[in-house]
Amino acid sequence: MYGEWPQFRRGWKRIFMQAAGRNARYLTLSAHRVRWLGTLLPLWMLGAAPVGVLLVPREPIIGWTLVALGLSAITVWLGTLVRLTLLARAP
Repeated sequence: MYGEWPQFRRGWKRIFMQAAGRNARYLTLSAHRVRWLGTLLPLWMLGAAPVGVLLVPREPIIGWTLVALGLSAITVWLGTLVRLTLLARAP
């Protein structure tokens, strides 16, 4: 659809601005939310299980809780992504 990066960027900028009702504040809020949900939260979830494994010898309850929460959160997150992909009929 887009031959070069500047065309891609211009096209999606227009789409995002239209989706946000041309409200820059709403668009900024959405961008922060996407950054949190799409990057920082998964990184935290990936880090919880290894930290929990390190804590198991000293604090078994906290360690195993972190391991379980980290693995559960990653499973739910990936399951949600798969479900949304299937609903959108995306490859």
